[in-house]
Amino acid sequence: KKDVELLGPGVRAVVIENGVDLDRFRPEPESPGQRLLFIGSFRHFPNITAYRFFTEQIWPLLRDQFPQMTLSVVCGPDHLTYWRQFTGAAEPTPDPRIRLLGFTADVRPLYVESNLVVVPTTVSAGTNVKVLEAMAMGRAVVSTTSGCAGLGLLHGHSVWIADSPAAFAAGVATLMADAERRSQIADAALAHARRNFGWKAIGEKQRQLLRQ
Repeated sequence: KKDVELLGPGVRAVVIENGVDLDRFRPEPESPGQRLLFIGSFRHFPNITAYRFFTEQIWPLLRDQFPQMTLSVVCGPDHLTYWRQFTGAAEPTPDPRIRLLGFTADVRPLYVESNLVVVPTTVSAGTNVKVLEAMAMGRAVVSTTSGCAGLGLLHGHSVWIADSPAAFAAGVATLMADAERRSQIADAALAHARRNFGWKAIGEKQRQLLRQ
């Protein structure tokens, strides 16, 4: 808003959405399991907040109900350095069912091995590209409202949205126990990504704006 005001009256702001490479991120069939995936570099403080929200308030509601459930977390490079800087603790509390991964050159295999993607973001500064990647890979997402903001997703149709710990855990439990519903949400999200967030479609929108 400030940038538009500096440009003076009569200037129209134009927004080009974030997108996802649909040629690179392609849907893959699920393998049986109860594997959750959270992608969020600890270099970005809101991801640490999201991790703590999930592991401290949501995970305890799921552990006993799903004894085979695991969580993989892509924390990014030097994640312990940022963890110590932001929290003052040496490291996250160890859990044998939570796998912390540092720098990951290619996240696609992690999407392939997952059954459900979680985005427990409580504070967000913009569009979460990781949600677009999950959609393109054909994985259902359980997200907070801020985690999927601006993507035009519908709760229960193309995403599961929940903001309280109990509601978020219930969403994970519901979709993990119902493979058919999980697949329906994943399919709707994939179709939405193909219609709106492929780089080719976004590039064409940009060309039309430039012509105008």
